[in-house]
Amino acid sequence: MDREKEAWEQLRRARVEPGAKWILPLVFLAGLVAVFAVDLWNPYGLRDAWRTFSERSRPLDTDAGILQKGLAWNRENLADIEVFEDQIAEESILRETVPYYQWFFARVLSTSGTGRVLMGRDHWLFLKEATETTLGWGDESHLKSADRAVRRLAGILRAGGAELILVPVPGKAEILPWKFSPGFQVGQHLPPIPSLESVYENWDALPGVKVVPVREILSDRTGPERLPFLARDTHWTPEAMEAVTQWIAHSVVGDHEDRDMKFQRKEITAQGDLVGMMRLPGPIFNKQTVSVNQLPSASEENSETATGPKVFYMGDSFTAIYSDPVLGWGEGAGLQDLLPVLLKHPVDFRLNYGDPVADPGRQLESQLKRGPMPEIVIWQFAERFVNQDGWSKLFKSQ
Repeated sequence: MDREKEAWEQLRRARVEPGAKWILPLVFLAGLVAVFAVDLWNPYGLRDAWRTFSERSRPLDTDAGILQKGLAWNRENLADIEVFEDQIAEESILRETVPYYQWFFARVLSTSGTGRVLMGRDHWLFLKEATETTLGWGDESHLKSADRAVRRLAGILRAGGAELILVPVPGKAEILPWKFSPGFQVGQHLPPIPSLESVYENWDALPGVKVVPVREILSDRTGPERLPFLARDTHWTPEAMEAVTQWIAHSVVGDHEDRDMKFQRKEITAQGDLVGMMRLPGPIFNKQTVSVNQLPSASEENSETATGPKVFYMGDSFTAIYSDPVLGWGEGAGLQDLLPVLLKHPVDFRLNYGDPVADPGRQLESQLKRGPMPEIVIWQFAERFVNQDGWSKLFKSQ
């Protein structure tokens, strides 16, 4: 039985008390009516959005034909409706009450009140999109597009004598399902999705292509007191990140000598990006503290590097976590800082935190067209992006 069928089977066996069947929908409907009434009640009065929309008038071009007038009228009305919807969202009382609604769900009901964040055990938080990928709910057409894009890129690079290293990072729930649900034992891992595992194996078998076994690396570093992911953030811990960085460096230069790098051991305390997505009115979770190996001066370390392979690196926020202070976990201690030092050569990083596929892929296409071709291309992406569009148009023009 695959994961989706197993989930439906568990849902079928679930039982809801008769009272709850009525209470939950009635409370929901009462909330809808209350929001509507409050939005129309003074001091709000007649909404500015409604007045603006009802008073808006657009004269039509008298010289235009009937068809042209009709198309213009339709376009203008669609634009007006979009503005009207944006104004309603901005003015509605819901905008101010949603954070308190989410606080009530998280604090009282121990569940998430937002669509993008799922609450697990011990106040562990999980990204919904990543969890859906872990459960195998992805679109097979996107996976096929990803497979074709990688194969096209591998062929282009192989023709130019370059190599491709792929770094797919699995979701938190796949490695730590026992932090997501009490139905799993401590230390247990979910088996990989067969379709994804098959694609990764096929990629790894292509000439000049290596797939970093991130899942195995993280699983080997998992235990009751050794967790490879942050509790309330989508990203990995410093120890897990360093292990993957070492593996990537080994893939590029083989058995490299460990450099005598002068680290500064530093503690970083943060709330986590998943807490920020919940938009709570006040803190209800304890912050998490991690220890990082921070380079005192990444630029100084890199200035001493020797000539090495030209590396073009595409990735997302997993590469920049502990490197970019905007992400909340400090700087100078991430993969983006450590990899050039381990390789003894600068790396051309092209990162897009929200889309490591389309935008970095187009940048690589431009690089391949204008030259010179890099000797090694590293492509890191969170596994959930395999289930998103953006692969289909890449590397077709090469």
